[in-house]
Order: sequence, then structure tokens, then C-alpha cells
Amino acid sequence: MILPRPSPAHRAARALALAGALLLAAVLAATGPLLVMRYVAPAGPGFQAATGEPPAGDFLVFYAAGRLAAEGGDPYDLRRLAATAKAHTTAPLVNTAPFAYPPPTLWPLAALARAPPTMALWLWLAASVAATGLAGWIATRRLGGAVATLGFPGLGVVLACGQTSAFAPPLAAVIAQDGARRSLLAGAALGLLALKPQLAMGVGVLMALDGRWRMLAAAGAMAAGLALASLAAGGVEPWRAFFDAVAAQAERTADRHLPLSRMVTPFAALRLSGAPTGLALAGHGGVAVLAFAALLRLWRSGSPTARALAVALAPAFASPYLFDYDLAPLAGAFALTLAAAPHVRPGHRLAWLALLGAAMPTVLLASLQAKAPLGAAVVTALLWAATFGPIRLAPAPRTQAPDAGTPLAAAPVAWPTGRTRAKEAR
Repeated sequence: MILPRPSPAHRAARALALAGALLLAAVLAATGPLLVMRYVAPAGPGFQAATGEPPAGDFLVFYAAGRLAAEGGDPYDLRRLAATAKAHTTAPLVNTAPFAYPPPTLWPLAALARAPPTMALWLWLAASVAATGLAGWIATRRLGGAVATLGFPGLGVVLACGQTSAFAPPLAAVIAQDGARRSLLAGAALGLLALKPQLAMGVGVLMALDGRWRMLAAAGAMAAGLALASLAAGGVEPWRAFFDAVAAQAERTADRHLPLSRMVTPFAALRLSGAPTGLALAGHGGVAVLAFAALLRLWRSGSPTARALAVALAPAFASPYLFDYDLAPLAGAFALTLAAAPHVRPGHRLAWLALLGAAMPTVLLASLQAKAPLGAAVVTALLWAATFGPIRLAPAPRTQAPDAGTPLAAAPVAWPTGRTRAKEAR
């Protein structure tokens, strides 16, 4: 495919975007180890981090929910959840938000909670790192891609927060890489992603707009199977409690009792600016219409990197409730860019690595330091850069069918070697 020669203004904008992105990433990429040391590693007796809070953010809530489930208690009872979490730490601050996850998530949590808190934490962190590496391998089909993806700066954010979003990247990578040809496998991955409903919602909307009905049927079958299994094991009451917890969390979000500055949705940005809840929801919906038009264009472009980016960004424009750590599926696009995937022009690769790597730390640090709601701006900037910006992702060649996709069994992405880099330089 012969690309047109860019104009001087286009080249200047591209150079400015590259310089700014690299400068930002150089500062933010080093924050991953610092976040882990400060917020994740236990630092003394009583299961607390160096900050004096429970280590790894929300991990203790998941551990307490698993402990209650293993003991036959009710993880959706907020008082019992808070009391169980408090019993395992001497830290004065414990997150007492409702446990708003479907009952099937309690199965692995109950197994994990049989270990002591410190051992369970390290097992959780090891699984989180392994999930990111697995996403890199699925995206690139190279061991080098799996290892290199562990350098994704967003991984530090996820580890610091101790969130289940760490396990979303491999599922998102399967959907992005296999969504066109092996719809049953991709549908099963989407059904598992529904265990974190705010992530599955956006991907489901994108697949519906593209007419992937077989994939959606497979996703529905997987989700229904999990739900039926949990109903058979625990009855209806846990599901009632789950929906009550979701309603309580939605009310807390609307009333600004949650840190909206860490959210990445248009609703959160509008609500923080003082807009009433109804107006913020309407504004979110209006932005979503335009965003999904751009996301559909990315998904249909035939570019593996564009597909991965579309799957990662879609949740931010569907659910009003999405935090910075929920951008963890950006690891797939990061891996493909790092591996010199097709449709990322060589001159744009460094800029995309910088933008993808800086996205999650930027939102987190802006929230912690200045309470600045940059989340919606960051995801919108990524979407604009990919579709219309000076470093936009190249479309598929005319000889390639737009819906061909990149199945898991396809030839792996060529990991850059000295020869290929020299060729690109020429």
C-alpha cells in the first residue's frame, strides 16, 4: 500500500505529538516500580503498605469477600465485609465499598482466601503479572512479546490497585485477535469478561454494531452457564444481593461519593464539572454515539492493533462507571505496537508506545496529585489519535478483506530484529 506524502503541517503535528508523548512517557513509565513499592508491598506487621493503608488497594476487599464465601457468610453484607477486612489489617483505612461483582467471581476468591493474607496477596500479584504476559503472547504469538509486555506501565497501576482488571487483558486479546473468524472462542472470552460487567458492556455494544451475532450468542451462553451454575450452588439470594450492591454503587457514583477524578468516562467528567446527574448521563450518551462510530471504524480497519485498541477503549464510552485500572486491556495494543505489528507505521511506533504506556499512569497521578479529571480526555485523545490524528493507525491494504481478522492460528507477528530495524530506517 502506497501512503500519500504528508504535508509540512502534518509532519510538524506528528513531530510535536511524538516529542510530547515521549517526554510524558519517560516520566511516567518509571512510576510503575515506585507504585508497587509504595502501595503494594507489605511494609511491616499488620498487613499494611508503606502508606499505612492496606497493600494493593482493593485487594483486601476481594480477600474478605472470598473469606466470607469460604466460611458460608454473605460477602454482599457491607458491614460483615468491612468487619472481615478490618480483622486482617491494622491499617486505619479500609475500603468499605459494596462488593458489586457477580456471584461466580466468589469461586476463585474463596479458593484464594484459604491462604493467609500475605501469601494470598503474592499469589494475586503473580497471577496479575502472568495475565499481562499471556495477553502479550496472545497478541503477538511470541514469547518475546509476552515478556516485553510486562514492561507495560499500566501494569504498575493495576498492581497498585489490586483490582480484578488485571485478568481482563488476555480475554480482551482473544476478542481482538479472534473476533472475526473464531467467533465462538471470542464469544466465550466475552462471556467470561462479563464477570466484570462494565468491561463487557462496551465490547458487547461494539460487536452488536458490527453484527457479530454468533459471537454474542456464544457470550450469552457462557454468561448464562456461569449464572445457572451459581444459582444451582447458592440459590437466588446471592444474585439479589449482587443487584442491590450494583444499585448502591451506582447511587454512590451519582452522588460523587466515589473518586470520580479517577474515572475515565464522559459521565464522570461532566459530573465533576458540576453537571446534574441527568445532564451528565445525556452528555455521556451523546459522546458515546460519536465514539462508537469511531470505534467501529477502528474495529473494521483490518489492523490487529486497531482492533485491540477498540476493544480496550469501548468500555469507557458505554458504562458511566469505569476506573483508570479498567484500561488494563490496552496491554494488547501495547504488545502489538512493541512487536512491530502491521498497520503501525515505523515512524509512529515510538509515539504509540508512549501514548499507550502513559495513559493509565497519567490518569492516576493527575487524580492523586491534583484531583484533575483527565480520564475522559485521555481515552478520547487515544481514540482521536488512532482514527483521525497525525499518527493514526494505517488501514488495511485494499487486497485484505476488512473483516478478515487475525485468528490465533495465524502466522505470528514478526518480532523486530536488527535486520528489520535497519530496513525500516532506510
